[in-house]
Amino acid sequence: MCQLMKARSSFTWNRLPTSHEGVDVSESERITIGLGVVDLGQIDRLIDKGLFATRSEFIRAAVRSHLGQYRDDVVQTGFKKSFVIGVMRLDAHDLEDSLSEGKVLDLHIVGGLTLGKDISPELARKAIRSISIYGSFHASDTVKAALQDRTK
Repeated sequence: MCQLMKARSSFTWNRLPTSHEGVDVSESERITIGLGVVDLGQIDRLIDKGLFATRSEFIRAAVRSHLGQYRDDVVQTGFKKSFVIGVMRLDAHDLEDSLSEGKVLDLHIVGGLTLGKDISPELARKAIRSISIYGSFHASDTVKAALQDRTK
């Protein structure tokens, strides 16, 4: 019994960014958290009562609820321009369109940014002036290196 409780005190779950203004956010990132056995017992009790299907579901709901309390702080912290809460995916076509319109991108994201594998380091440097990200950033190693001095 003691070993079972100890095994339950470390728990891995998927963090799902919340959706914002109808944006479908289905990308998740795996993180590991440590919870006390009393907290886990209470969560398990709620699951047994049918209020939540899994521990992950409970923790995602708790995180979203807590983040909702700090929504204004998230929105106002360092963002004077428009930004994205959720997941943004850009490919070479998106960057080329932006350049053809004479726009260089300043990306401000709370959630996740994925730059497509078809984006060359040269195109990324031409099209992206800055990246400010609170969350995950996925791109090829060469593109990340090319944008390193523009990423906060």
